[in-house]
Amino acid sequence: MHIEIVEQTADGLTHQELSVPEGATIENALKLARRKVPEGYGLSVYGLKSSLLTVLHDGDRIEFCRPLLVDPKEARRLRAKKAGLKSTGVRRHAR
Repeated sequence: MHIEIVEQTADGLTHQELSVPEGATIENALKLARRKVPEGYGLSVYGLKSSLLTVLHDGDRIEFCRPLLVDPKEARRLRAKKAGLKSTGVRRHAR
């Protein structure tokens, strides 16, 4: 079966296609590709969080996920502040 390994780097997106046997895990595929998960990175298969023990299927794409540099909530606050929006700090829910 065929899979792909992708990683976003400073130079752009890198990808490597690989043939692995049926029942192979992400760990098996990375060994065959001579790749290691960079320190602090996570793994996903098509955006779904995965582990080294995840069993792969034909056509799967393994993705290296970089650690977050900024908390997503804080990033939204910073964007809103930059845009000049004010927050009341109160959430109103529809009933």
